[in-house]
Amino acid sequence: MQIRGLYFHTLLPFFCALLLYGGVFSVNAHSAVHLSDDERDFLAQRQEVVFVSQTNYPPFEFSDDYGTRNGMMIELARWISAEMGFHARFLDMEFLEAQQAVLSGEADVLTSFFYSALRDETFDFTQTIFEVPASIFIAADRPDIRGLRDLHGKRIAMQRGDYAAEFLQQQNIDFEIVPTGSFAEAAEAVIRGRADAVIGDEQIVLYHLYRHNLYDRMKIVGEPLYIGLNSMAVKNGNAMLQSILNKGIDHAFSSGMLDRLNQKWLGTSIPGRSINWIELWPYALALLGGIALVVLWNVQLQRVVASQTAQLRRNEQHLTATIDELRESQAHNQALLAAMPDMIFTLDEQGVFLDFHATDLAGPQLMPSRQFLGRPVTEILPPEAARQTMEAIAGIGNGERLHLFHYQLKISGQLSFFECRLVPCEPGHFLALVRDITESKRAKDELEQVLRRQEDQIAEAVQTVRQQERMLFEQSRRHSLLNLMVNLAHQWRQPLYIASLTLDEIEILFQEGELTAEILTERIRAGQQEIFRLSETISQFTELYQSNDIERSAFALSSLCDQAAHFLSSEGSRKLQIHNQIDPALIVTVNRNDLIEIFVELLRNAVSTMGERNIRDGAITIAATVDGQNVQVCLEDTLGGIDQQILPQLFDPYVTTSFRSRDKGMGLYVVRRIVEDSYNGEISAENTENGARFRIILRGVRQ
Repeated sequence: MQIRGLYFHTLLPFFCALLLYGGVFSVNAHSAVHLSDDERDFLAQRQEVVFVSQTNYPPFEFSDDYGTRNGMMIELARWISAEMGFHARFLDMEFLEAQQAVLSGEADVLTSFFYSALRDETFDFTQTIFEVPASIFIAADRPDIRGLRDLHGKRIAMQRGDYAAEFLQQQNIDFEIVPTGSFAEAAEAVIRGRADAVIGDEQIVLYHLYRHNLYDRMKIVGEPLYIGLNSMAVKNGNAMLQSILNKGIDHAFSSGMLDRLNQKWLGTSIPGRSINWIELWPYALALLGGIALVVLWNVQLQRVVASQTAQLRRNEQHLTATIDELRESQAHNQALLAAMPDMIFTLDEQGVFLDFHATDLAGPQLMPSRQFLGRPVTEILPPEAARQTMEAIAGIGNGERLHLFHYQLKISGQLSFFECRLVPCEPGHFLALVRDITESKRAKDELEQVLRRQEDQIAEAVQTVRQQERMLFEQSRRHSLLNLMVNLAHQWRQPLYIASLTLDEIEILFQEGELTAEILTERIRAGQQEIFRLSETISQFTELYQSNDIERSAFALSSLCDQAAHFLSSEGSRKLQIHNQIDPALIVTVNRNDLIEIFVELLRNAVSTMGERNIRDGAITIAATVDGQNVQVCLEDTLGGIDQQILPQLFDPYVTTSFRSRDKGMGLYVVRRIVEDSYNGEISAENTENGARFRIILRGVRQ
């Protein structure tokens, strides 16, 4: 016994030195794990076994600051794969996604999963590995929640897919779920006031609080709600892999591996005892040797450490700046979300609701979020809305960047209208931004009704105005005819007066006995000529106003101008000289009445201007040019021009320099109506150096 003790005390320091220099040295006491032939064949046929863990579920499983997957369950899975000789590959993702990965075949084993009867319908569980108490965590200064029954009507934060939701439903607790990606996010939701409580696994929540110095911001109330039986799980029916894992876990229990994991990650209480300083001197020597080795090692690494430290400081500064920017961006995004009147849904490719966010601005909802999260749209929405949603998901899957559609729902007996914009967010997931457009649609419908009524009123008013304009136009044309008849009456008096004088002269000569046959014949011939001219004028006037108002024929434009001049008489001693420069060979297809009336009105306008300005003699020149099937007529006078104030409205009704009454200011308006309505033409006026120039364009009058 003394020799063994001597060897022990002599060799132990060297072993300790090796431990300090080379890292942690461990020897696994392998005990044979008996696998059946089928189990060995199963492992031999598989290239690898894929384990999927949660990204943030410390200390059981998590990704550390360097992106390395770590934790108690990760180490256990690696140990089992090494002991049983198969290759293990590890994935990490959010809890709900990890469950879906096992069910879809993307992964084989879920490393941490609480057993429940409901979950046992879709998964096969191994034996229990750890027992994890789940408790109620609330804000440290909150006094109103003391136990399970106080959770009625509260907002409960929990990670997606967690057993806590199933437990609360079994306890008939009415609550609103605040879904998060991890327990850390759930704790942050309570601290920031977005949730009233979190039902969390104690080790995981406490790990987050102590790691980030938040232990004074939250507290545990009441007794644990339940003890979670943490196991590994495979897809239902994979009994072979379930059996292999159970044998590996049995081996971990029997070999003390699970005890070592507990001690490493959760620690153990150390009982006190008296210290035998004499027995410790070999350890002191070993410690001194180890320190010497460490010093030598540090000297060798000093230069590398110095350069790496400088680089790390630069990286830290850059990382700090990046984190600050991310925090500002997060605050900005949260403010935007709070101000948005939209409901935001996250869906997967099968149309299953994964997440939901809405503010008070979003309006009424079809049902609480806990009733539709985890369920497909085909079970929640009416058939038409569900069909549109699935078509939108398919369209985004085929490369569309945005899909917009509308649907309607009946909420609380009222029909509501919604607009949905579907966009991709991450592989296999989609964001649906839904806005209640009921009020805007009602306002739009009311506006359209008002516009339709106004359109009807406007159409009715336009029809009334057109009828009034037609009546005004006809009245103006009748007035123009009356004025023309007045001028013709003056012309008719002159030949009648001459004929009367001729008869008086014949009577006087007869009474005086001086009447001869030659004189009688001459006087009768002169009277007949005057009567013939009067008859010709009456015939022209009768033919002019008894002809068809619509029929068009070919006429010489110059002849029509001469006929209009013939109907116009001089007023008093004033004389208007008319210079007709229109080519006599210019033939136009028109209604003769229209052209004569146009010329008469423009010539009479010139005569009227002479009277207003007391001009004794004036002149007007009339010319015409041809442009394809169109003819332009130009009338230019020497009467001093048009008043600039009335020039822009010259062709409007009742525009005149004279007193405005029923028989004033309508002539040029009638001319404009004839030109525009009958010949699709144009009329304009401008001042020249000595007078005014009128331009008339008649379209389609040349064949």
